[in-house]
Amino acid sequence: MPDDKSPQTTIKDRGIQLLVVLGMLVLCLLTFLILGSPKPELLPAIPVGVFVLYLAWFHPVACSIAYCGIVPLETFQAVGASVSVSKGLGALLILVCLTRVLLYRQNLHLLRQPVMKPLALWLCLVLLGLLTTINKASTLGGIKLLLPPLGIFFFTLFCIDTRKRFILALKSYAIGAAVCASLAFFFATRDREGRLVGFGEDPNFFCTFFIAGYAMCATLLMHSKGGLRLFWGLCACTQIGVILQSQSRAGIAVIGLMSMIIFGPLLKHVTTRMLAPIMLALMLGAGTVLVAAPEDLTARFASLFVASGGTKDPSTQRRLSYIPVALNNVARHPLTGSGLNTYPIVFAHSPYAAIWALGEKDIYRYAHNTFLEMFSDLGVIGGLTFLSIFLLCLVRLYLVRSYLLSLGRPVDAALVAGEMYALAGLMLMLLTISNNFGKALWLLTALAAGAPDTFRREADAGEPDSAP
Repeated sequence: MPDDKSPQTTIKDRGIQLLVVLGMLVLCLLTFLILGSPKPELLPAIPVGVFVLYLAWFHPVACSIAYCGIVPLETFQAVGASVSVSKGLGALLILVCLTRVLLYRQNLHLLRQPVMKPLALWLCLVLLGLLTTINKASTLGGIKLLLPPLGIFFFTLFCIDTRKRFILALKSYAIGAAVCASLAFFFATRDREGRLVGFGEDPNFFCTFFIAGYAMCATLLMHSKGGLRLFWGLCACTQIGVILQSQSRAGIAVIGLMSMIIFGPLLKHVTTRMLAPIMLALMLGAGTVLVAAPEDLTARFASLFVASGGTKDPSTQRRLSYIPVALNNVARHPLTGSGLNTYPIVFAHSPYAAIWALGEKDIYRYAHNTFLEMFSDLGVIGGLTFLSIFLLCLVRLYLVRSYLLSLGRPVDAALVAGEMYALAGLMLMLLTISNNFGKALWLLTALAAGAPDTFRREADAGEPDSAP
């Protein structure tokens, strides 16, 4: 291996500098083309693109950490928008990452992660679905939507390879989610029922970003000191407030379960003298939640428990109708499925489409269950492979957490547990939405895939178990 000052390294660096200069010239050419185009308002994007390209090439790790904070802001992207900040930055980061890997061959050992085997098999099944799909255009559109999240997965996996970078990525995502939650109170749109939905149409999708952000904020809250503890507490509260305003029953249930798991160990340290202050804090907290919660929230939960002879919740009935459609499609195509992103077409040809349709375009509905939809699209093997990707990440996180606790490293174990809770909470939300193309899902999966080896390696090397 040549050292940093060898002639081969110098030639490679000069080649890289030449590549950057050529990139600058191409961007300058784009400037002149935009000036003569019908959309000259895109001109300010050129210097921004040059600056981002420079940062992405020479500081890819910093860009990857910063991108973790930009992902939650995807909720403020208009549905169907072809251009967005997250898409533009993601495309740049993907191109830069692949180019650097080919030139430097950096961190190629990360491709030997255990999660890579089910991921490679799943991608092969997705491509194989092109041969057996019932609608090739829809499957090609699904593959096109899948490329950016997969690019972010590999870029994050290659860049976040140390404990310090992992902590910075968690903080970046947590702060991004808190900023998004704060903006949502003032700028996010609401549906006809007054529920906060961002710029989308599904409050459950809007909550997915805050589920993971809350898990990270709660973990950092437990292991921070001084003013940082207050800061992470405020970040967590803003996200709880947005989830309450969205009236997402799944989001509220996941947040409650996550809170009991994260803060439950504190009950071991409760003494008799602390009971009165704790009861007072619980009463104040319950009162605050009742004030912040919308008036219709109680009615939404009560509708789930109405007797069979009464009026049932239409949302629940509609979601239950997606299940037999998916199961019938799996029975017809058990091995290969009907093709990626074809469930809306399958549902449109079912008798349920006419029952729940509010218009001509409304007959094309997603399954509102990512895993169920994946079984329908890719068959039994594809569905199990997709599910095994995330289950394998969760199992490895749990095992490395136990290993870190056995070494007496509670802070590292808590950070790994925070990532595990974030991914597990997002998986629970995937039972209520169709989001297999979500950037947050694949970003968290990349962090979960790389974290076990990173923390195990640094623990064996004797790195200090310092507070984040």
